[in-house]
Amino acid sequence: MGAAGRSLDAWAVDAVHDRPGAETSVSYDVMVDGSHRYLVASTVELPRGSHPGVMTVGAGADEVHVWEHPVDPHLPALAEACDPVALGRAMSAALGRSVEVRGMRVLVLRPLRRAVLRIESTLAHAEPSAPPDVHFVKVVGPSMAEDVAQRYALSPHAPRAWVLGDGLVLLDAARGRPLTEHLYDPAGRVLHPPVVPPEAVMGALTALSPRALELPGRPAWTDRLPQYAAQARLRGLPWADEIEDLVADRLRRGETGPVVPVHGDLHAANLFLAPGPEGLTASALIDLDTAGPGYLVDDVACLLAHMLTLPTFSPHGYRHVPDVHFALVKGMLPYVDANQLAGRTAAVLVSLAAGAANLEHAEAWMHQAARAAAS
Repeated sequence: MGAAGRSLDAWAVDAVHDRPGAETSVSYDVMVDGSHRYLVASTVELPRGSHPGVMTVGAGADEVHVWEHPVDPHLPALAEACDPVALGRAMSAALGRSVEVRGMRVLVLRPLRRAVLRIESTLAHAEPSAPPDVHFVKVVGPSMAEDVAQRYALSPHAPRAWVLGDGLVLLDAARGRPLTEHLYDPAGRVLHPPVVPPEAVMGALTALSPRALELPGRPAWTDRLPQYAAQARLRGLPWADEIEDLVADRLRRGETGPVVPVHGDLHAANLFLAPGPEGLTASALIDLDTAGPGYLVDDVACLLAHMLTLPTFSPHGYRHVPDVHFALVKGMLPYVDANQLAGRTAAVLVSLAAGAANLEHAEAWMHQAARAAAS
């Protein structure tokens, strides 16, 4: 910065995205000459000079590529998604009415992989006081938008999706509230754990179209456990040496069940619930990018593993999670094998621990993985 005649006033790491066996990307909040910038530094393999806006420093094993948001070498549509005028034109063409983007907020930014933005829009030339419509824009690789939109069509619970162009998918707002919100009670107003009926989870999963079976499958977390465990060992995490044997022992004692349509990344933020005549029911399912053929037990294990991590972020706010988790495990046993569920839940937890930026969280999740596999 000094060589460029600019002043670096302050900087801080915002997020670390570590993909075991692939690249590591670190996002930074930076103040330069009094203005805020958001930078990403990544070990991803890129030819020097191949992407405008990407600077390469170092060489060989020490080579790192740096860019400033909204530049992203693998997500070229991110710049359009962050431009209210350009995005408004694309949304108008897709929705069949002239709209203006009044507000946007980046909810998810996984460098090189995906981004999700919350968009507020109104009809063009509407009064400033007009209530906005809420949509979401998912940014993916240039060739993936059509595929993502088609996967949303696999579920009657999924929001409607439109392809805005290469790498951009527009989504309606989901109905209901995500399971995370049903579980989170920071003010302590909820005296008893919320009841999450197993039928609510199964209702969303069994409604997936059989067309999902025609899509390519993806490896289960148990298939990738060796690389996750290796990453855990490099970080010196507890149980990293024993976890593969513990999981293998549980898997040997159970049956996976048939291959069925699955969500592929089911967790508490992706499953939306709403009150029904007999309690909570599934109202929406989002992030179907990974939908395809697989085992039901992997979807259930993914949901349960992510639930177990929630109290590490807010022990008081998520104090009811252990009780809800216990009840949901018991309620899912008529649908999936107990040994497979235990082993696969542990594998998901190891995958989360392997890439967690917070070492205390990573250690806690490895302990949870060991308990899940050994219980």
